[in-house]
Amino acid sequence: KALLNMDDDILIAQMGSWLTVAHMSVLTNQDTSRVFVCGVKSAARDAELKDRFARMECKNIELLHEDFTNIEPTISKLQKVKVILLLPRCSGLGVSNPIEFILKEHEDAELLRDLSQGSVAEDKLSTLAQQQLKELTHAMQFVKVQALIYCTCSLYPEENEVVV
Repeated sequence: KALLNMDDDILIAQMGSWLTVAHMSVLTNQDTSRVFVCGVKSAARDAELKDRFARMECKNIELLHEDFTNIEPTISKLQKVKVILLLPRCSGLGVSNPIEFILKEHEDAELLRDLSQGSVAEDKLSTLAQQQLKELTHAMQFVKVQALIYCTCSLYPEENEVVV
């Protein structure tokens, strides 16, 4: 059975790469499905993304300014969400070029200091893992969701298997 039917929606819990968002959009029906993206706070970023998605003819993307964990699972516009794509902030040490990843997508330049030392500080890793668990727990409160995809760019078990 397919994860999505023609009129099902997707909720992306964290604005990561705009390419991921566009990919989710083109995998769905542009007329009957919507892709909601949480955490786009800056008005400039919102305008930039809307323009980019419009040029790509991704008409079914709706940017939400709220953090994922502040969104009530029962709000009416999210009742057709069947898939949640959870892309939590992470150490980013599982990508081939973590410095580029952090600068372009992660928005946490403090991790660059950790990279220069060869690993992530224990307290930073713990903070990331706690936030990841909070987001995963919140995602499970969306009772109509049929699939929850949890994806990090980390090699650390503390951000992957231990959280799940």
